[in-house]
Amino acid sequence: MIAPKAFCIRKATECDKDVIAFVYAACFGKTLTAAAVDELLRGTGCWAFILEVKGPKNNIIPVGFVIGRSILDEAEILYIGVDCEFQRYGFALELMQSAIKEAKARRATMLYLEVAEDNHPACNLYKRLGFDAVGRRQGYYLKADGSRVDAINLSFKIT
Repeated sequence: MIAPKAFCIRKATECDKDVIAFVYAACFGKTLTAAAVDELLRGTGCWAFILEVKGPKNNIIPVGFVIGRSILDEAEILYIGVDCEFQRYGFALELMQSAIKEAKARRATMLYLEVAEDNHPACNLYKRLGFDAVGRRQGYYLKADGSRVDAINLSFKIT
């Protein structure tokens, strides 16, 4: 795949529930229904962004998303993903920077997320952004082969 030359990140609306569900399936090979996305987006303090690239025929292709929630002075990333065909172009970094800005705009002072311990690219990204490990959930994620992997709880101080 040739690196996309143009991309944009836009705020998602309730109308994007099918788009987010589609990209989630492309990212994780699992289903997150449009109804579940709709329920999330309607939740108190929830927000989302979609990353789109310009395709070879100038068509717009949604390839990444982030869903977060802000409550009082805390925010959390609920889901973030970039379609595997579009990874390694810095799109997850762009989505995380948008999420941090949104959390800050909503007056959050801390941002939290969880990541699978064996997801090394994501762990490296979060470390590079300045996230700190603050906890662990043993065997939290179920892998396709039936094994389990720990979740690492991370926090980021928003300044």
